[in-house]
Amino acid sequence: MATPRALSALLDRFRSASPAVKASMAYMVCTFLQKGVSLLTTPIFTRLLTTEQYGYYNVYNSWLAVIKIFSTLMLAGTVYMQAVVKFQDDRDRMTSAVAGLGTLTTLIVTLVYILFREQINQLMGIDTLIMTCILITAWAELILDLWAVQQRVDYAWKQLVALTLAVTVLKPVTGVIAVVATEVFKAEARIVSSVAVDVVAYSGFFVLFLRRGKTLFDRRYWGYFLAFSIPLVPHFLTRIILNQCDKLMIQKMVSLDAAGIYSLAHNLAWMLTLVTNALLNTINPWIFQRIKAREFDKIGGAANLTSALVAGAGLCLTCVAPEVVRIFAPAEYHEAIWIIPPLVASVYFTYLYSLFSDFEYYYEAKRSILFASIAGGIVNIALNYVCILRWGYLAAGWTTMACFVFLAGAHFIGMRRILRKNEPGEKGVRLQPILLITAAFLALSALCMLTYDLPLLRYAALLVSGAVLLWQRRRILTPLMALRKK
Repeated sequence: MATPRALSALLDRFRSASPAVKASMAYMVCTFLQKGVSLLTTPIFTRLLTTEQYGYYNVYNSWLAVIKIFSTLMLAGTVYMQAVVKFQDDRDRMTSAVAGLGTLTTLIVTLVYILFREQINQLMGIDTLIMTCILITAWAELILDLWAVQQRVDYAWKQLVALTLAVTVLKPVTGVIAVVATEVFKAEARIVSSVAVDVVAYSGFFVLFLRRGKTLFDRRYWGYFLAFSIPLVPHFLTRIILNQCDKLMIQKMVSLDAAGIYSLAHNLAWMLTLVTNALLNTINPWIFQRIKAREFDKIGGAANLTSALVAGAGLCLTCVAPEVVRIFAPAEYHEAIWIIPPLVASVYFTYLYSLFSDFEYYYEAKRSILFASIAGGIVNIALNYVCILRWGYLAAGWTTMACFVFLAGAHFIGMRRILRKNEPGEKGVRLQPILLITAAFLALSALCMLTYDLPLLRYAALLVSGAVLLWQRRRILTPLMALRKK
């Protein structure tokens, strides 16, 4: 437990840090708190909602991610961050014009939906109320994202963190009240309450942008953003397919109950991203620096160490999967324990391909990245269709893992090809150590699954592993701390 003196020292360090460091630390803490609140409220909603209702809510979130690409063109992404810097002297007008463009694209998608409402509802397996909620939420999140990017560029973290945490708390509170207040439409109540919070919290920024920029249309800025955003739609779509299509296909091919159980497993397995995101925030800039300095020999060791850490954290989560599911959901969700291991492995392979793709991003190999994303999306859909039909929804976890194995391999090949072209003789991340770590991780994960009915054996293995990590903590932490200093 942290002592008052340690906490005081940490606060002093935060106060004396630069604005950029303060903002980075604040956003990181805010992200952890967001995910923490989401996880803590999961046991509440899995008990207030049936598996079918829980599945419906998660399917809504999946469709939201898909529709948002078309209705907002992801205008508040990287291109907007670049534009905020590039058009700093005319930022207010530019932002107002982007908000106007996003509003127009949302209205166009809404019009298309109205014209083909019955067909779209049947295809998506939702009703008009939920589609309306999706369109409103997508627009509100676009407006929030535009404001949030401005805050990040200006290192104005206080208001952004305060708003984010307030919404993070308000959504589950209003959600619980809404669900408890209705006897029948509980999933719909959960969704509508969330949309209401978004509208109240974010729509005011649209008025703020309009007051400052005094325009909704600017040919220059509309052309600039459309030229960047439209070609990236396939890339954004394939990323969403990789993360969401399994739930949507389970909903259509099996049932909402199955989608609910799978969604719980997916949400619990993705807890591992707390580890992977923290490591990537440290190692990605470091890898770019090493590539720039042509210090390729240092990259392999760091990649091996961090990959082993992710594998270790993944093994711990796999090992306690039965207990985690029991804590987070009632008995109806028990089958989720068999989906968590392959999904945890998927997060591990996601981490690997993130390491490999750093080389592709540095050398601007856009075609290589896009090809891997599109091919991965196609592989995922094809495997899901065949395997879910043959073996049921539990197979979706394994098809997802297979897809991320494919992506890791594709990005590894891309890394090697780019290095042969730009840095002859250099290997980047070496294959043999990664293969050994991966093989050990997968084998031990399989052993964990075989002992799900032997909890004492699993706990003994965890205790031994924890003791070894504690014993070797200096050998693990020292290289990691060195990455931050370089």
